[in-house]
Amino acid sequence: EGDRAHYGCNLQHDIPLLEAMGYMSDITGDACYRKGARDYLAFWLEHATRTPTGLWPWGEHPYWDFYREALGENSKYHEYDGDITSEFWEMLWKLDSKAVLREADGLIYHIIDLKTFAHNRHAAVDKVLPDPRPESLKPLALDFTRQGGYFIHLWAFAYAKTGEKRYADWIGRMLDYFEDIRVPETGLLPVLSKYSAR
Repeated sequence: EGDRAHYGCNLQHDIPLLEAMGYMSDITGDACYRKGARDYLAFWLEHATRTPTGLWPWGEHPYWDFYREALGENSKYHEYDGDITSEFWEMLWKLDSKAVLREADGLIYHIIDLKTFAHNRHAAVDKVLPDPRPESLKPLALDFTRQGGYFIHLWAFAYAKTGEKRYADWIGRMLDYFEDIRVPETGLLPVLSKYSAR
């Protein structure tokens, strides 16, 4: 049986396999692979995405514990650790559009300074940040541009689906942030910005 503390689902780690299952159905003509991927995703979306922030327990840090039907132990921080394709978002949207919008809306909790749009690649899955944000969060900026780009991608997907103005506004704010943090001598984006204490 093993150690049950480590049994759970980390969806981001499974994305390549789930996408490959669709291709297997295309290659073999057997729909069971695509159906298996959809059944996995439908179950996960139904059981694992109703968190206080709307953020999903996926990425490098969090996972969903199916034994306890709860966030995994030591599994509180949301983080995208890999690019999610538009095709994968589309698959998720067809299964549960409300869950996708909860994730898109929850990304605002990565923003630790709503004035500058400084962000942290980590955000608590289970704690809603107040508005305005506490000053104590500002030195915690882990504002890797990769994660900022992932946020823009999902917000753009949500905007294309809904036309909701907040997503376009958030995209504009993140792009303005990227412009603000460019290295003056080169114009390049830094690994971490002037707002990060690390």
